[in-house]
Amino acid sequence: MAPPIPQPTKPVEHTAPRVFHYDFWKNPSESVDLDVLMPNGVIITMNQSIYLTLTELKGYVWEVAESKPLYRLLGDKNMYCFSTLASGTTNNGTYEVDDESRRLLDVQPVFGIFRFVEKKNVSVNSTLINNINALLGSGLSEKTLKNPEVNDFRTKMSQLGEEIGIERAAMSRMERIAYQYPVKLASSTNIPEQIKKDWPTVEGVVATAAATEVIST
Repeated sequence: MAPPIPQPTKPVEHTAPRVFHYDFWKNPSESVDLDVLMPNGVIITMNQSIYLTLTELKGYVWEVAESKPLYRLLGDKNMYCFSTLASGTTNNGTYEVDDESRRLLDVQPVFGIFRFVEKKNVSVNSTLINNINALLGSGLSEKTLKNPEVNDFRTKMSQLGEEIGIERAAMSRMERIAYQYPVKLASSTNIPEQIKKDWPTVEGVVATAAATEVIST
């Protein structure tokens, strides 16, 4: 007769020293020590049944995380998925476990280590977040996009950009030239004598541009 499957335990943090053998999953015991790396930089250690599903484990981890520092930096638990290096793999990379109905015994995480990563395409704002990250050169969380102050700032900056665009579209030809090629060395429109001497035709070019502007207006 097969031994009864033990019921999941409550989310109790495990503080005793842990020893994880590399061949643990070849002949596992009824429970396993886990180290869970949270997105906010906190590590949660607990001991759970090997028959526990990832859905149940995630719920327990979030209960423990509520009593830990930096909990406010975490998003909803459904925004994250498990990432681990499965036992017996030949590559050095990790993979994301999308099916959270699987048990720990099925996943067999190496050294009992899990890491939570954000799910891809978790919301319609994913493309916007990626574009903003590329412009800023740093990460931007979805929480920031839902911040009323940030949304108000974005609205005002958008309106300001539209106003500047309308003003520039109404510029005259000379105003556009002055905007695109601002004076950097001279504080007036008078041409220095040295430039007149080196480029005799420059004064005629300026006069022609001014006359064209008068005719166009």
